[in-house]
Amino acid sequence: MAEESEFPSENSPFDFLGIDESSVDRFLQEKDRYDRSKQVCICGHAINKHHPVDAEFYCQTARHWCPCRTPTPVLVVSDTRYFMRKTYGSGSRHALSTGLRRLIQLGKKARWLEEPSCWNPECSRTNSKIFPVALNKAGKPAPVPTGNNVFLCETCYLNFSGAPGNEGKGWIW
Repeated sequence: MAEESEFPSENSPFDFLGIDESSVDRFLQEKDRYDRSKQVCICGHAINKHHPVDAEFYCQTARHWCPCRTPTPVLVVSDTRYFMRKTYGSGSRHALSTGLRRLIQLGKKARWLEEPSCWNPECSRTNSKIFPVALNKAGKPAPVPTGNNVFLCETCYLNFSGAPGNEGKGWIW
């Protein structure tokens, strides 16, 4: 075993290379961005749990089947094991929220692939808090997993739910 005194603190191993540590950090961050084994889909499950069948996909984590048909990565995480939960609604009841909460509780890391924003193309709000939402076939928020998961701001969520004008009343929790 090497002694601590064998590694002088004044020199970095990078001092002798023709590259600097920041360029390696940039490479690793870009590489992680495309490492599908560390990505999480908007449905709240790891991308590597989405399996191709003919022209579509199916999503299965552990013993849970998710109706997600289009894997859409939104997060890169240090450990995808905490993203094997079921969606029971929007916001804090969504599998993406519960998996992310557990990941952070255990001191693991996560970062967004792109800054999250409202996915409603008619929304013009900026800097709004967003919520993961499972939409049913009619385009309304659903209390069960669906194949259509999106991010919506509070106003768009309430409009889609048929309850406009109730912002700030805690309807999404």
